[in-house]
Amino acid sequence: YPLTQFDNQLFTDFFQPLLTNEAVSIFHKLHGLVNLGFYESAVNPHKNLLSLLRIDNIEDFQSYREELEAIGLLDVFVKNESNTNLYIYILKKIPTPWEFFKDHIRSTMLENAIGKVNFLELGAKYLVHKYDLQKFEKITKSLDEIYYVPDPNNNELTSWWVNPRSKVNIE
Repeated sequence: YPLTQFDNQLFTDFFQPLLTNEAVSIFHKLHGLVNLGFYESAVNPHKNLLSLLRIDNIEDFQSYREELEAIGLLDVFVKNESNTNLYIYILKKIPTPWEFFKDHIRSTMLENAIGKVNFLELGAKYLVHKYDLQKFEKITKSLDEIYYVPDPNNNELTSWWVNPRSKVNIE
């Protein structure tokens, strides 16, 4: 799945403090290998990935990769074919802040890594609503209040352009 800007922020706030720099690099590199608009990358040998990450040996790579697995960000599958192991790495969706905080083990690990004050600030940033919407009046406009929408039963869909400011149908 493609990473959104919000996913990147969640990764930075919740997971980066729990991982080594190398594990963080692997996470970002695996995401970077997937072309935008697609959900899988081309098949590549491990030596190419190790070279891109500047990791010297497969054992170190495996150790860093296992951090991502253990923290719940990566699933790994292996198949032995002609005496060669083929691996599939599936990046998992970043959990929502609510899902993260509900996970007692991960949230405790994070609190221990960043300290209680920073942990509570993250909770306030992501979980506490800052405004009581009950004290506000909702004034959001509906679609038909702003745009002219032709009636499809009257064959008005042949050629039209909507001016959102004047609600005028211009042909």
